[in-house]
Amino acid sequence: MQRTILVIEDDPDIRRIVKLDLEDAGFRVLTAENGAAGLTAVQEQNPDLVVLDLGLPDVSGEEVALRIRKTSHVPIVVLTAFDDVEQKIHLLCAGADDYLTKPFDPGELAGRIRVALQAPKHRELVVGELKLLPEARRCLYGHRDVRLTDPAFDLLWLLAQRPGYLHSPEELGRTVSSGEGNIPPTQIEADLKALRDRLREVGASHLLRTVPGVGVTLMGPSAAH
Repeated sequence: MQRTILVIEDDPDIRRIVKLDLEDAGFRVLTAENGAAGLTAVQEQNPDLVVLDLGLPDVSGEEVALRIRKTSHVPIVVLTAFDDVEQKIHLLCAGADDYLTKPFDPGELAGRIRVALQAPKHRELVVGELKLLPEARRCLYGHRDVRLTDPAFDLLWLLAQRPGYLHSPEELGRTVSSGEGNIPPTQIEADLKALRDRLREVGASHLLRTVPGVGVTLMGPSAAH
């Protein structure tokens, strides 16, 4: 599955070059020209990784990283013009996974992105008793396997990124599609039903909460029962 990269960069020339280079490297690339637009894109598009410029005009890159970390475990690679060790420590503490000092080689950026996407802490996602292992495309509830189809696993992975967040069928269809054409809400509803049925087999159907006419959410551990 093609991985989606969000590039948050205010310089239009750098933004264009990074987008082209990463597309050449095989990624799907979204862009945002400032921090506010970037934060909105993280919420609405659910990228696999964020490339974040530190010197944004509206919100500092460090603040953007902090806000992303409040709701998402998405890997963050920071682009910075500063080669100061203390500054880099602040970035890592703010939630960045890696950093690259400008000017940088496009090949190195693509390489660091691949490493960040494969980092051990992103190889599994845990929400209460639910554990997702994306490399094996395996789901566990407690010690029991949840037998999921690929579409059901993709939906559950997306929902598990932000427990408690209410996703509309249109948003799910747009995000899960990975740029290959939006999946219609009717298909999303069918995939959600299949997901709920599989969760029911292991006594975990209560984890999915549907608000009629609004959307669906994966309940966090504190609200699942």
